[in-house]
Amino acid sequence: MRASQPVESVDKSASDQADGLRRLLAENPPLRVVSFLAGCPSVGKTSLVSNIAVCLARQGREVLIVDENRGKGNMLAQFGITSPHDLLHVLNRDMSLNEVLVQPTPHVNVLPAARAVAELGRLSLEQQQVFVDSVRGLTNPVDVVLVDTAYAHELGF
Repeated sequence: MRASQPVESVDKSASDQADGLRRLLAENPPLRVVSFLAGCPSVGKTSLVSNIAVCLARQGREVLIVDENRGKGNMLAQFGITSPHDLLHVLNRDMSLNEVLVQPTPHVNVLPAARAVAELGRLSLEQQQVFVDSVRGLTNPVDVVLVDTAYAHELGF
């Protein structure tokens, strides 16, 4: 019997599942928004988003994570912190967006948005304008927005 021959290497032009994400984030556009969703809970989506955010931050990018999740599995819990504030405080003009943002690590800001996302389909025109104006008034410009979507949205999306 002959010793097994080495397997031929995979064609270098072939791409893997993450190739599109790497290309999307490798360029230096003014702003990119990437939403992450999963077909079932507890598959590691929030961990993936936090790891990508930290990697981008290490490259010098300013990252905003919009966290639609509630409870123990949300993004702030991933970083070991909590916040009593939410995007809904901004939409109701109780606080500014800069006051609601939480910075768990340099160049990464988290926007807790679970309560506000539950109201998305019912936002008034005034609340929508408050959101747009708030994003325009951010202290630090954002290079990449990562959206950690909720698994089962009560409005059906």
